[in-house]
Amino acid sequence: MKAVNIIGIVGSVLLMIVTLYYVDETRSARWSAWMNDDWSSGGRAADITFEAAGVCMIFTLFYTLATIFNLAKVKTTTTKVMAIILISFTGILLLINLAVLAEPRALTFDESGGFFAFMSLLFLSFYIVFL
Repeated sequence: MKAVNIIGIVGSVLLMIVTLYYVDETRSARWSAWMNDDWSSGGRAADITFEAAGVCMIFTLFYTLATIFNLAKVKTTTTKVMAIILISFTGILLLINLAVLAEPRALTFDESGGFFAFMSLLFLSFYIVFL
């Protein structure tokens, strides 16, 4: 379990970097579309959003499974409660990720990316405690 928790700590830093990159790319694509009067197609921002949600889905599924495994392996009550809280937040993250994947033109990644950034900090803190 120690190896999974170390991977979770490193993964949370990577998730933050990936999230900030895709938020910036999506915001730039939306700004570019606004400057070029190209709002009809949704175009590049929707494509970047779909790609970002796909990449973040890998992180979301990893953290969901790792948190469930941590819940099964930990002994103390406090850590079990923390794992249950983290599973709840991960479920919300999964729903947001599925909403972005379902309709990338309606909900772009620069709008939902803040939650992914917040969750990466939450993952970092919880996985340090799980370690």
